[in-house]
Amino acid sequence: MGVGGVTAITRRAHRTVQVRPADLGQDYPAWRITQMTRSDGGDGGWWAFRHACLTTEERIMGLLPSIARRTLVDLVSEVAVQDDIAAALRHPKRVCAHA
Repeated sequence: MGVGGVTAITRRAHRTVQVRPADLGQDYPAWRITQMTRSDGGDGGWWAFRHACLTTEERIMGLLPSIARRTLVDLVSEVAVQDDIAAALRHPKRVCAHA
C-alpha cells in the first residue's frame, strides 16, 4: 500500500473516532463493532466481528473474521485496512502489457 493509502486510512480512522461508537456501523457496514467488558468490570477493549463468513481464499489473502484492539482508534485503523484489502480483492488492478 502506498503512502496515499496510509493517509486515507488515517483520515478515515480519525473521522470515525469523532462520532459516537454506535455510528461505526454506518462507516463499516461489514462489521459489528463492540466494546467488551471484562468479568471484573474493567475495560476489555474493542472488538470487530465480520457479519459474513470468509472463504478460504479470503483468509489466505489476509482477511480476518474478527479483530481485537485495546483502543477504538487502533481497532478502526485495522478495520479500515481490512476493508481496503477486501476492496482490492473485489476489484483487482489490471496490468496491461504493451508489445
